[in-house]
Parts: sequence; structure tokens; C-alpha cells
Amino acid sequence: MTRVDFYILSEASPDAAEHFACRLAEKAFHGRHRIALRAATRDAATRLDATLWTFRQGSFIPHRLSDQPDNLVLPAPVIVGAQDTAMEPRDLCINLARSIPPNSGQWQRIAEIVPGTEADKAAARDRFRQYRELGCDMHTHNVTA
Repeated sequence: MTRVDFYILSEASPDAAEHFACRLAEKAFHGRHRIALRAATRDAATRLDATLWTFRQGSFIPHRLSDQPDNLVLPAPVIVGAQDTAMEPRDLCINLARSIPPNSGQWQRIAEIVPGTEADKAAARDRFRQYRELGCDMHTHNVTA
């Protein structure tokens, strides 16, 4: 059964959501998990790719954009893509898009990052209902900056 964690941020900015996603990816990477970061658009995926390099001094998370070729010797543990990009299920999907990932039941875990705006919360409630209908194991966390 897929576990879905909703992280409701107190801050409303997209930057806060991206930074939280990077911190979560870093923690999962150190736990040796394979991760997919799913952004709303290709531009947002490119920004997220850049943020992974700069969000914390001294941090290193090996990653690539989903449309870049993987290193056959040492594949990237983190893939960054847009919601319209097909990504193979991995251990963790960190979702910054307003739709649920395709084949949600094939992921071990999904982390939904929800900025603090009312529009983002309303979209998150819709995703929550969709996951619940799929029979996912649901959890909610309130996150303060």
C-alpha cells in the first residue's frame, strides 16, 4: 500500500515549497532511497534542479532532469521532472504539482508539499480525496518555517 504524507507548510511562497522539497529529498537520499521530484511545469522543474545545488551550503544530492540521460555506471538517485513527464516509480515521489502522480499505487511513498495559500490547500484536499479513494495510507503534517 502506498503511504502518502501531506506536508502543509505555514509559508505560502513557492520558494518555501521548493526548499522544503529539497530538504526532504536530502533526508531521503541519505537514507539511500531513490527519489523523484515532480514539479508542476518544466520551468519549475528547471528551477528545482538549480535549487538542489544551492538550497543548503555543503549539501550534495546527485540528481538529473528527467529528460537528461542517466549515467549507466552510476545512475542518479534523484530525478527531477514536470507533471507531464513520465517517470518510473521509485521509493519516494515528492510532489509539487497540483495533480497526483500517474500510477500512484506503484510508488512506495508519496510526499505532497502544500504551500500555505488557500488555493494550494483546496487543490491538496482534492488530491487527498483521490488518494483515499485509491486506498492509500494517509498522513498529514503541519510544518512551520
